[in-house]
Amino acid sequence: MLKLIENNHYHIWTDALHARALSHEASNRWDRGTYVRWALMTAWIALEIACQDALEEPKISYSFKDNLNKAIEEKSFPKLDWSQGIWQEVLNLQELRKNCAHRFSQETDLFPDASVADNAIVIVRQAIAAIYKHVGKNGPLWINDDTDQGWAKKRRNQSFC
Repeated sequence: MLKLIENNHYHIWTDALHARALSHEASNRWDRGTYVRWALMTAWIALEIACQDALEEPKISYSFKDNLNKAIEEKSFPKLDWSQGIWQEVLNLQELRKNCAHRFSQETDLFPDASVADNAIVIVRQAIAAIYKHVGKNGPLWINDDTDQGWAKKRRNQSFC
């Protein structure tokens, strides 16, 4: 299926979807771990960018929770409830991301199951929808895209020179 990628945000999202698809196709734990971490990191970038866009605040990325709370407060929107629901799941996902980006607690963290990529996509999609709803805006259409074919069979058998 051809996709019309109209902006950089959608491009980042399709990267996350592609990495998720590859995590399911990987033939060994090394490749799977790489693709899962790629999916997680790229989905997180899509979330940060969407929050920046929804709140028209480019400085949300660093200290994500604090800066998101600050932007919401400055625009006089109700506070987010980080103790439950999607925002609690976002905090859990952020810890996974930090683990990939800054530390590995255990060797098993290097070889996550493909379900971690699946879960990251689900959480990020829900969080993006939630932040746009929270600020009274329509969410981006690209967030509805949930497909990627991974490596097309015809490409798998080609040799690359």
